[in-house]
Amino acid sequence: MVSSADYLEIITRPGRYVLVEKAASDDRLKDDVIMIKDADGSDGVEMPSAMFDHFRAKAFLRQDGEEDDQRRSVFLATENAYAAQSAPK
Repeated sequence: MVSSADYLEIITRPGRYVLVEKAASDDRLKDDVIMIKDADGSDGVEMPSAMFDHFRAKAFLRQDGEEDDQRRSVFLATENAYAAQSAPK
């Protein structure tokens, strides 16, 4: 199982971002998809929605721009995330 410390390390790597693709509002069988991506859009690591919510509550992620017409939003690691990652363990 991937820990919150592991996800924090992944999102703070250079060029990483979190892509949130919301399920269509009329499709109750499909969940939102949250992926950690490289700058070129590759290397998708799925992030559980509970972990994403936890990181948002801790101000480790901030939205970068508006949601697009395909219901996708990009989130970037914040200074809080980098500080927590570099803090002594």
